[in-house]
Amino acid sequence: MTAASWPTCTAESDCPGARFGSADHCFAHLAPETRRSVLAPGGDIDVRGVPFRGRLLDELLQGTQGHFGVARFNGARFDGAASFDGARFGGAAFFHGSTFGRDVTFSGARFDGYAGFGRARFRGEARFDRTEFTGRAWFRAASFGGAARFDEAGFGGEARFDGARFHGGAFFSRARFAENSVFGGARFHEDAHFDRTAFHGKWTGPFVCAGRIRLVRATVHSPVRIKIAALGMDARGIRLMETSVFWLRRATVDWADARLSQPVTLATHPVPFTGKLAAPAGDRPVDGPELVRIVDLSGVDASLLVLRDVDLSSCTLVGAYRLDQISLIGRCRFDAPPAGIAVGRAWFPVRRWTRRRVLAEEHHWRAAPTHRPLDRTGWRRHPRYATGEGIAAPADVATAYRKLRKALEDSLDGPGAADFYYGEMEMRRHDGGTPRGERGLLHAYWLVSGYGLRASRALGWLLAAMTTTVLLVVGWGLPDDRPQHPAGRAERTSGQAHPAAAGAEPRLTLPLRERWTAERAERASRLVLNSVVFRSSGQALTTAGTWTEMASRFTEPVLLGLAALAIRGRVKRS
Repeated sequence: MTAASWPTCTAESDCPGARFGSADHCFAHLAPETRRSVLAPGGDIDVRGVPFRGRLLDELLQGTQGHFGVARFNGARFDGAASFDGARFGGAAFFHGSTFGRDVTFSGARFDGYAGFGRARFRGEARFDRTEFTGRAWFRAASFGGAARFDEAGFGGEARFDGARFHGGAFFSRARFAENSVFGGARFHEDAHFDRTAFHGKWTGPFVCAGRIRLVRATVHSPVRIKIAALGMDARGIRLMETSVFWLRRATVDWADARLSQPVTLATHPVPFTGKLAAPAGDRPVDGPELVRIVDLSGVDASLLVLRDVDLSSCTLVGAYRLDQISLIGRCRFDAPPAGIAVGRAWFPVRRWTRRRVLAEEHHWRAAPTHRPLDRTGWRRHPRYATGEGIAAPADVATAYRKLRKALEDSLDGPGAADFYYGEMEMRRHDGGTPRGERGLLHAYWLVSGYGLRASRALGWLLAAMTTTVLLVVGWGLPDDRPQHPAGRAERTSGQAHPAAAGAEPRLTLPLRERWTAERAERASRLVLNSVVFRSSGQALTTAGTWTEMASRFTEPVLLGLAALAIRGRVKRS
């Protein structure tokens, strides 16, 4: 036991209680009559180190009528339940190092001066609901074994909870922090509740929460730059009045309907916290993914939001305002389509999805029970949308894709914008409100080149078209003899020009089996290669061959252009 820093009681050799006034004994060892005579409402008391057992605390409260001047409870021990409900501390109140063995309540109490609970130990529930702290509230390194309830408490001065340990739930709902609130090095072993809490001063960390930190409809009036490691953050409807930066670790974040007045940054803190939270296990009480996972941004003004190194694979973005002005920095991860090949019962029984960045809303829409089982295979269903009701419509998802595409284009990220363009076109193609003719064009655009973004698909169609053209020209386009010049031109022989037979049409009379020769195939291949770049081959052809060449000169350069466009879209940066 640490030696007391005050003159101790002489009634017992091991009594750590401070001598009361001019007496040699502590308050606990004074005679009952003496205790009653020395107490008065509003007077100063010194009960440092005193063990409160039985009805001793009740005698103290009755004698003072719950009204204290300067109150010194440093190192006091309360073995039973302690109730200071409605008490008023007119001067400074010192509870540093005190131990509350069971539940303690300060509900409705008022501290007009300094309130010190540094290193205090609360073994049971600690209730400070509706308590008013006019001056500084000092809970530094305090330990709360049960629930800590500060609901509707008012902190008029600086509130310090740095290094505190909350082993039960922590409740600060509807509390008011007029000055700075310091939680640096604090640890919450269960949920921390700050619902509808008002922070007028600076709110600082870092701190660790093994449960969820709730900031539903909280209001933060001052700039915030805080580091938090938590299992989750529920900040629906939070109001941030100034520029703020939240460095988070491992949290799952819900910011639906957040109200932002100035730019706000949500970022993944790249390394474990250092300092007080580094020993012995840093922020390891929180088990979760590496990147902070954001699950809902609907109703947020995205033009004021900066996301840095976050996971958006499960994030609801439909309903966010000005999504085209959102800032995505670093590794912002989106979901992807199902991997592999799915086989099932359909007119085309195979499904293989190309890799791209996909919004959560598209996952939910494709996984809806209204689609065929094959089309739903691998797509992730949202638990709230098990029946298919409430799922965002394709038109709404297309709008979200369009705005995200613009945001990435404005940030000169062409390849990233290409994925969102693909998603936008997919949703338009599946939207029942899109005109039928437009949907037909979109289907053709998707089938031929993946909306101008799938070079392999366009090149595959180009190769197939060229192969088909070669076969048609070899079989039906080349005439019997290889003419040396086009019809109607002069033929030179021995230096003299002789007119060619004008109007002679090339003919094909060879039997079908004799047309398939290497020489004819070589001529047809050269003709097709010329056609791809819109050049006339100068080759005399049959009527069928002429029409085949014309079709080739129209379709194959288009496919080549789509392939080039897809390649450029994947490598350009602006």
